[in-house]
Amino acid sequence: MLDFSRIIAGPFCAQYLADLGADVIKVERKGLGDDARQYSFPALWHGTGTMYLSFNRGKRSIALDLDDEADRRLAWQLIGQCDVLIENFRPGVMDKLGLGFDAVHASNPGLVYCSISGFGQDGPLAHAGANDLVAQASTGVMSLNQQEDGRPQKVVPAMVDMFTGLNAAVAIIAAIHERSRTHKGAHITTSLFECGISMLSYFATSHFAPPQVHDKEQGASITVPNQSFRASDGWMVVACSNEPMWQRLCEAIGKPQLRDDPRYATNLDRTRHQKTLIPLLEEVFVTATRAQWAQRLDAAKTSNSSVLSVDEVLAHPQTKSLGMIVPMAHPQIDGFKMLRAPVRFDGKALTSNLPPPALDQHRQDIMSELIRSSDNPLKQG
Repeated sequence: MLDFSRIIAGPFCAQYLADLGADVIKVERKGLGDDARQYSFPALWHGTGTMYLSFNRGKRSIALDLDDEADRRLAWQLIGQCDVLIENFRPGVMDKLGLGFDAVHASNPGLVYCSISGFGQDGPLAHAGANDLVAQASTGVMSLNQQEDGRPQKVVPAMVDMFTGLNAAVAIIAAIHERSRTHKGAHITTSLFECGISMLSYFATSHFAPPQVHDKEQGASITVPNQSFRASDGWMVVACSNEPMWQRLCEAIGKPQLRDDPRYATNLDRTRHQKTLIPLLEEVFVTATRAQWAQRLDAAKTSNSSVLSVDEVLAHPQTKSLGMIVPMAHPQIDGFKMLRAPVRFDGKALTSNLPPPALDQHRQDIMSELIRSSDNPLKQG
């Protein structure tokens, strides 16, 4: 597999496939490599951006100047022997380099070619650039996450980027499976815009419903309560997903009168009267610590959690029990660790043990493999 992509969506897709066993060669530009190598947000570790380190394990790196004829021939040779190619340039860039789908498909008809873009391959915004912030704004996602003053907020992790990478990985796996039947490759296209819109999900379905089904008094919450509350030592969340849970919550917090109040009898009632209900709950939850509430609410089988910091969740016994933190030998970074892929096969985690590569680290190995590949002659566009 060849990974021509950079920053998040494409690299995350390729890393996921590497975790599942793919042999991934990361093709980077000479000199700087993947832009994320230089990003100081959220941190630099031994001079390398932790964003780059987070999305590139399981890969080998070779640096090429795709404007250079000799390097472009080398890219063609790599393409000639690979099963999958991932790129996330703006539409048309790979075509101008002579490496677009039509050209390489004619040479390697079994290739699964995945193009990830900001706004898709067609339409008035097709050639516009996008990152996760732009994607969250342009797809309506940010409008659903507002501060009290109405200011829209970005969800800090690049969720549209990563959701796009995950969608691309699923599509690639499906295309490889289909190829086993047809012996033909495919051109997969997806974009941050398409994937961001798809995240609207039930909000979009509600929008399509006729106006008469909307109840303006219902508010924005799925269920009530379903939100954060301040405890005496920090923030926590409580989520009541059904009526029995609401009844157990009222008992657990010592307020059976709320259970019996007709204003709060059903979720629709509680939603319509949440302006009076939520302050009553806030008065209760602030009287004890998060741990004390967790003990009482867990015993009542009521969904709850402390709002954990990154430090707290990484040190959490559940995180450790699941083995989510993976130590990994890195040639330049002592004590290097990553989060593993969040899936297991028959109880076995599938995270690759190959650390994120240094720029052009594997050129010699890759060149040697090409020389040995007598059944893959040099191909040019």
